[in-house]
Amino acid sequence: MGAVTRSGEPPAARALGAAALAVGACASLASLVLMRSQRGEFSPPTTTPVRGLYGAAALLALSVLADSALEHDRGEFRNPGMFTPLVTASAAFAAAAGEMTGERRGADLAYATAVGIGAGGLAFHLFNLFKRPGRLSWHNLFYAAPIGAPAALSLAGLLGLAARRVRRGWPGAGRALARLSALGLAGTVGEAGLLHFRGSFQNPFMWLR
Repeated sequence: MGAVTRSGEPPAARALGAAALAVGACASLASLVLMRSQRGEFSPPTTTPVRGLYGAAALLALSVLADSALEHDRGEFRNPGMFTPLVTASAAFAAAAGEMTGERRGADLAYATAVGIGAGGLAFHLFNLFKRPGRLSWHNLFYAAPIGAPAALSLAGLLGLAARRVRRGWPGAGRALARLSALGLAGTVGEAGLLHFRGSFQNPFMWLR
């Protein structure tokens, strides 16, 4: 086996996590600085669909922030990269919530960072899954790093980017957003079904998800 640190993480994994944290933190900070510098320069969205998209992006980013904080705290933040989704989800939430009162140019950077960090987190969680003994087994699907959380971070970023484009008259937005919503719902059903299956559907309300 390769060398591991006191945290139980291989040095290469910790270095990769630290790099992801540095990139995510720098991009998120830059987006927040840009948004703050341009506060009040743009009018708030006037259509309900655009406000709804901003609200969905903010709510999803907030849920990722809460879920990642809880799960990564349980993992004792053994890898510096575990702090990354907390930073990027916070920036995406601030961007989406802020744009409900006025467009911010730096918000695009916050959303794009969420998409990129979410994709990187998904790849890392899949790696964590397949490196375990048994690889793609029920036990590993139940207890390895969940793949839904980083995907949700990317989805929050995509919703924020979509809201900005819908606001500017994006042609074909309806179909694209319908596909994106269907993909997000499929992921939600899959993850909820997996975790409730792990719980043997002991409560009838588990079927409602």
